[in-house]
Amino acid sequence: MKLYWIKTHRLIKKFFPGFVWDVPNTTKTVYLTFDDGPTPEVTEWVLDELRKHDIKATFFCIGNNIENHPGI
Repeated sequence: MKLYWIKTHRLIKKFFPGFVWDVPNTTKTVYLTFDDGPTPEVTEWVLDELRKHDIKATFFCIGNNIENHPGI
């Protein structure tokens, strides 16, 4: 699994001032996203772990994977 720790450069933010770059937050929150699924090798395990700990997450799926694995 790859982790991307990239921060947007401040000059990019200046060129696109209408974009929302930062949202003030006073609570400790982590947003989990899972991309390019569903795949039987990973998705079932992730779902089980999320259920065990009552954690919510967002899944971004690929059409072919949805068609190939409709039961997940």
